[in-house]
Amino acid sequence: MQSRYGYFLGLCLCVWLALTGPVFGQATTWPHALRFHALRFQRFEHNQALSNLAVHTLVQDRFGLLWIGTEDGLNRYDGHSIKRYRHRPDDPGSLPTNSVRKLLVGSDGTLWLLLGDRTLCRYDWQQDRFVREPLDLPETSDWRLHVFTEDRQGHLWLAGRNTLLRYDPRTKASRSFTLPEVKPPATAPAHPLGIRALTIDQQGRFWVNVSFRLCRFHPETGSLAATEVSLDQNNPLLAHPNGYLYGAARVNGQLTLLEVSPETGQVVGRYPIEQQLTLAVAPQVNDLAVDGELLWLAINGIGVGRFNTRTKALDYAVYDRTNPRSLAGGEPLTILRDRSGVLWVGDRRQGLSLLTPYAAYFKTYRSDPNRPDHLSLSDDYIRGLCEDRAGNIWVGTQYGGLNCLVARTRTIRHFRHRPGDTASLAHDAVWAVLEDRQGQLWVGSRSGLQTFDPQRERFTTFPLPPNEAGQQPAVLALFEDVDGTLWIGSELHIFAIPPDRRRVTAPLAARLTETSLAGKIGEVQAFYRDAQGALWIGLDEGLLRLAPDGQTLRHFREELGKSVSGVPMVCSFLTDSAGRFWLATKGMGLLQYDPAHDRFQALTERDGLPHNNVYAVLEDRRGRLWMSTDDGIARYEPRTGKLRHYRAEEGLQGREFNRRAHLQTRSGIIFFGGTQGLTAFPPDELEDNPYPPPVVAFVQTGQQTRLVTAESPPVDIPRDERTVTLQLAALDFNAPQSNQYAYRVEGRDAGWRVLDRQSTLTLPDLSPGNWVIHVRASNNDGVWNEDGLRVRLYVQPPWWRTTWAYAGYFLVGTLLAWGGYRLRRDRTRLLMRTRVAQARLAAQTRAKQRQVKLSRQLAYKNRELIEANDRLRQLDEVKQRFTAMLVHDLKAPLASVKMLLELLKTLLGDSIDREIQEIMDNTARSAERTLQLIHEMLEVMRGEAGGLQLDLQETNLRTVLESALATILPLSRDKQQTVESELAADLPSLKADGPKLERALVNLLSNAVKYTPEGGCIWLKTKVIQGTGVERGRRFLVIEVSDTGIGIPETELPYIFDPYRQSTRGHAVGAGLGLAIVRNIIAAHGGNVTVRSQVGVGTTFWVTLPLPQSALPNQNEGRPDEPAAAAS
Repeated sequence: MQSRYGYFLGLCLCVWLALTGPVFGQATTWPHALRFHALRFQRFEHNQALSNLAVHTLVQDRFGLLWIGTEDGLNRYDGHSIKRYRHRPDDPGSLPTNSVRKLLVGSDGTLWLLLGDRTLCRYDWQQDRFVREPLDLPETSDWRLHVFTEDRQGHLWLAGRNTLLRYDPRTKASRSFTLPEVKPPATAPAHPLGIRALTIDQQGRFWVNVSFRLCRFHPETGSLAATEVSLDQNNPLLAHPNGYLYGAARVNGQLTLLEVSPETGQVVGRYPIEQQLTLAVAPQVNDLAVDGELLWLAINGIGVGRFNTRTKALDYAVYDRTNPRSLAGGEPLTILRDRSGVLWVGDRRQGLSLLTPYAAYFKTYRSDPNRPDHLSLSDDYIRGLCEDRAGNIWVGTQYGGLNCLVARTRTIRHFRHRPGDTASLAHDAVWAVLEDRQGQLWVGSRSGLQTFDPQRERFTTFPLPPNEAGQQPAVLALFEDVDGTLWIGSELHIFAIPPDRRRVTAPLAARLTETSLAGKIGEVQAFYRDAQGALWIGLDEGLLRLAPDGQTLRHFREELGKSVSGVPMVCSFLTDSAGRFWLATKGMGLLQYDPAHDRFQALTERDGLPHNNVYAVLEDRRGRLWMSTDDGIARYEPRTGKLRHYRAEEGLQGREFNRRAHLQTRSGIIFFGGTQGLTAFPPDELEDNPYPPPVVAFVQTGQQTRLVTAESPPVDIPRDERTVTLQLAALDFNAPQSNQYAYRVEGRDAGWRVLDRQSTLTLPDLSPGNWVIHVRASNNDGVWNEDGLRVRLYVQPPWWRTTWAYAGYFLVGTLLAWGGYRLRRDRTRLLMRTRVAQARLAAQTRAKQRQVKLSRQLAYKNRELIEANDRLRQLDEVKQRFTAMLVHDLKAPLASVKMLLELLKTLLGDSIDREIQEIMDNTARSAERTLQLIHEMLEVMRGEAGGLQLDLQETNLRTVLESALATILPLSRDKQQTVESELAADLPSLKADGPKLERALVNLLSNAVKYTPEGGCIWLKTKVIQGTGVERGRRFLVIEVSDTGIGIPETELPYIFDPYRQSTRGHAVGAGLGLAIVRNIIAAHGGNVTVRSQVGVGTTFWVTLPLPQSALPNQNEGRPDEPAAAAS
């Protein structure tokens, strides 16, 4: 086990190399390796944000938030920021007083506070306020404000000078127990007697430090039984889960940790606390904390003690004001181990310190002007690294010469260039260091190559061929081959020194001219001899491979891939334990060489690598690869493909690392050098944080922030604050900057959206209604809390989207529907009356024509005919006025109703009620059908009045027919019908209104599809025929539309072309205007429509159109099957 001095220094590699003592620690949370590492604390980065630096008490609540009670206010830490609570006279829900002496989380999760003015209160997390308890502690009792605990029944216990008080939070009842006087030990100091500490063991027994003596208290009877165990004043008393009691006492004048058996009341172990570690204050144990088999001690005047209850080992972390990795202060008052394994220490004057189990692995060496030279590097910009046979670590720096971490003395020695001294370092820019098999240390710098004699501490220049300027070339890389040859890489050349070290050669110079480099190799970065005997040389543009026979030299360039900066720089090589060959490159990440296919496979940022600039790759004993990059350290497991990113916040020297600054010692320790120092760590002992962090959210709207947990009700968002910001907090404090967050808005996002190293989520312009944002978080090692947190929000709607507004919309819609129904019914009745009047008038006219031959009555009948015609014209005028009035009075309101419904649907969006949506859709369809009916009525009336206007143009009949067929094909396919057409190859052109003619054909074809059952057939045929009788000499186009539908009863055939007369076949829907429109359009073109039908067999329509005289006859002209087809 390390001595106290080893932990106090804790500066160099030997912290790992020399630690061979027994393993101890908490087995459930702390990784195995950390149980014997030195205690490297961090100063809490938010100390200056605390309400006060005098920290009295610490506690973690049921959600995972850290609460910090100070002399002047209460603080809550969520991993990102501090929220301060103080007393405000104008706010009854604020902290009653600012001095927080003790915090306690009850078994039901309630956060209790015991304040400096003897006030007991609890925290209401839903309202973010404090509630006083009706418990007044009289000032005369000299209350011990550090004594505050809870028993198994949920009762709270407080202590006065000789009084124990039990408080029931449920009934608000309290009871006092006055303890009898206890004779103090003879060695007790002359201090006021009374209660000093209270604890409750695993069996529910009460143990009290009364007048410096350990006593057992029986709450059932109020009696007190003293033991022979003497305790110190104000030192805490703790019942450990292992069954023992722990306290502190002075034994022969030395502060000692006592281990007491509660069964016998006897001391079973005494463990002296080393007082020579103390500062200029009297040592005293201020607090104890349980951590599995570990017991943590807050020792005033020393710092923190760590006691292993199994091995009985006790070691310390001593406050050192010159060491930023030590405690913040030397007077710790309180200590807490949170659920993520972080140890928190509150100091009387200096705020908080923390010890994270996963950041303790990394040790950093820096140049620190506040520390002695023998404990600090000469420069932070690290270059070459080397381990000699004595275990010393040699560190080359860019600006500070050469450093040596001396293993024996645990100090750092500096070697610098001294102008005029030939025995000193040639230059302060040292880029390569190597100890060969003969024990000779070689140093490469900007001014050439030197050897070092450690006995005389002299550097000797080993001359190399001078460069073009006549000076010694800069030495960038050193490598000792398997035969002892020393390879030297410089800016433009590759040299070799044979094992006898008597000369310098350039064995590759001739072969380099034969490669694509033409002898210009640039800077040499690294050498490597693989298992097959090939020599690999990394360059700043690609790499060279010298075959095992030493004859073939190959230059790899484009084969490595193309990076943003061009050809990647090859910085280092590695053959892992599985035989895979890896290359660390600047620009292309990590490359794996496949010799079987002679190709490279890249692992880059797209695969999860933190940066494409990789400077070194090393392997640990588990087969994991470790890489230094320009964004921290990466760990890669080739077997699983898992990547882990270690950032500067986790204890590294900084973000950026350097070329050639890597080393793996014989014991497996890895050193990576960067721009801000040297980082060392034991890779085999580095374990991931397995703790999935709980997550909470702080909902920010306007000026208000509300805590949201899994128990929170939905958060109401005012209608005028629809932009919501969620501040997410993963309550794992190991490296909160490395925690990650993802979210998914339920009902909108199909997958998770990861917030890139951010903890703030802003949801702009949320629509009214209920929202659920599912949030989850990961710790610094990427372990996700899969359950996460569901943040429920309710955005209040504007007044026009309230329940009352929807009721009004429903009422208006109902009235509109009822009015539309009444209007349609009245209009139908009026139309029927008009048709009856027309039928009667036609009958009278036909009767009068039959009496034309009667000469006597001719004049009379003529007068009657004139009068009848006058009445008919009057009726037509009435009809036209009525039609105009109907179109005007109905079209505009219906269009307005339709537009209003569309506007309402747009405003209501997705949150519209389903029943209301259905009503609005039905109303819109009714309005649409009514408008269509009005247009059809108008067209029929125009046709009958001769007002159908045609836009006659030269029309391609084939185009019209094919367009009509294309219109009905989707409908026929839905009914699985067969549609066939027989169109003449040389159909003539015709002056016609193409769109109206197409509409007539579409109506006929649509009726055929409508009244033909599924699987039926429909035909479209054309012919050109010669006219007969009075039409002799004229030609006509006959268009035939036939189907295998249900047919038309013979009694209905005379009326099918009458408007508003529907067929009774099938389930007819509509006003019966389609065939009337067909008749009017064909008649306007000078043609006619005839029909023949048989029920159950089918129906055939013939459309006959006259052709101009210039039209070419059809080769297959003839007559249709229907004799009347050519009649006009």
